[in-house]
Amino acid sequence: MKTIKLLYIVTFSMFLFSCTEKQENKAQHPAPVVYDYRDEKNQDAYSRYRRANKVDWVTFNSDEIRKTLGKPTIPDGIHGKIYIHKIEARHQRTLDTFTSKEEMINYYGSKFSKKTCKENNVQGLVCLESKTVYNYFYLPNINTNLSKRTNFPSFLFACDRGGDFNCSTTKIASPLPYNISVRIHFNHPSYIFPILDYIDQHFYNTLGVYLWQPLPNKK
Repeated sequence: MKTIKLLYIVTFSMFLFSCTEKQENKAQHPAPVVYDYRDEKNQDAYSRYRRANKVDWVTFNSDEIRKTLGKPTIPDGIHGKIYIHKIEARHQRTLDTFTSKEEMINYYGSKFSKKTCKENNVQGLVCLESKTVYNYFYLPNINTNLSKRTNFPSFLFACDRGGDFNCSTTKIASPLPYNISVRIHFNHPSYIFPILDYIDQHFYNTLGVYLWQPLPNKK
């Protein structure tokens, strides 16, 4: 009987010690803060956008772009989907280091065996092609901005060769302090500038701020 009582006391003591140790570990290593865009304490651009828009994607077509931009001249046939991502910081990319079109063509031509496009060129973009895709590049310090309303950052996208282009951009980052990047799937390379204008206006309508820097108003 004494042995059973002693065993009980030892077991209970070990249990108390274990509880105390867990409490000390919790005090020394507090639980990580779980991010939740629904928490009103998060006032960053991505959190505010998600609370307003509920989802992290947007579909669009020609009618929606015309309505949002107030431009009846937008061509028919545009359609696609935008994916919105949260980013921690804006990273400088290789694209931003090029100082001329020739420098960029030489770099990608020697490293990835890409050649300048013989067809399907788009005004305002540099086009390089491989056997499977067309790659389109926009660099603010090299290319002509066809937007007439927004200063876009550098970006690139690829389109499948064939009947339906099936274009997809890499993530296009917003400048600080906005922690948002977008990735776009769309159906023709020539539609990229009206699509980007639409995205910028969509964010303004949702957040009250432009995702990218607007061009100065002409006097």
